[in-house]
Amino acid sequence: MAHWGSAQGRFGICSGDWTGPAHLSRADLIERLHAVIARLNVDQARQEVAHYLKDRSSLGLWSRAFFLQIVEQVVTI
Repeated sequence: MAHWGSAQGRFGICSGDWTGPAHLSRADLIERLHAVIARLNVDQARQEVAHYLKDRSSLGLWSRAFFLQIVEQVVTI
């Protein structure tokens, strides 16, 4: 997925197993998510997802700000 861009280089392969410390703190997770979202090509992500959706109207909400708001709601246990 090209829209993940150089985040892979900084944090490893986005879809691979976690190879960092045994415990990933919420702060570290949020930092990583912010970095990926900063590099996210939102338009390309919309295009890649659109053909899977019957109702594509919700894709209009997608933006970096939208994803950053969602990240702040992440709860770790």
